[in-house]
Amino acid sequence: TLRHFYFRGYKLTDQLLHILSTCFPFCTQLHSISLWSVGLSEATLSELARVTASIPSLKRLVLDGNPIPDGDFSLLLSQEKSVVETLSLRGCGISSSQSTAIGYALR
Repeated sequence: TLRHFYFRGYKLTDQLLHILSTCFPFCTQLHSISLWSVGLSEATLSELARVTASIPSLKRLVLDGNPIPDGDFSLLLSQEKSVVETLSLRGCGISSSQSTAIGYALR
């Protein structure tokens, strides 16, 4: 049973994200996903938000080292089914407008 998924320092391609989006919902005990410095884009961030909302056991999401200047990180928290308790965005260069959007998503 997969409980923790770590993917670090490699490019998260659309093809790999598609594979993960197919597999993750069936990982009923997946508690944490760490995607450190994987070159996320606005498109992959949006898809990741959709995928993580379909994992009811997910509690921790680490996206450290993925700066996305116009990325809407608040999507990760505002999905209706999202149960993420810990979201780490170190080294993502979060702007004040992105911080505001995350704050609104936490309400």
